[in-house]
Amino acid sequence: VLYLDGVQQEDNNLRIWSKESTFETSETLRVIATKCTNTGGPGGIVASLHNEEGDTVFSTNTGWKCSSVLEDDWQLPDFEDTSENWQNAKKKADHGGSPWNAIGKISRDADWIWAVRNERTVYCRGIVKITGKL
Repeated sequence: VLYLDGVQQEDNNLRIWSKESTFETSETLRVIATKCTNTGGPGGIVASLHNEEGDTVFSTNTGWKCSSVLEDDWQLPDFEDTSENWQNAKKKADHGGSPWNAIGKISRDADWIWAVRNERTVYCRGIVKITGKL
């Protein structure tokens, strides 16, 4: 499940880890949040955000916060991810690296990430800090 500023996004590819999804957003975007469930093999999340010129302006990395504990409103921009449940994401691999390899047009600067506690279902959020136009 993917949320942009708390609004759930729909795309059939979100259920298929090896397919990329594309969403339109705006310069006011503050948080990207995702709930992921590992259905087998190593768990990993990879994503990137690009501006109109195609430059990467934001991607998954260890600056994202992840938790294995569901908390109310975790997907909203004003949620405080400072409790002990929320830790910096663990880098699992470079995007393009084993065991997942590269997915579509997702930036090679993105990292495959997951929660430090290797739980089946994780909640991760990235605070978007972009200067300039998307």
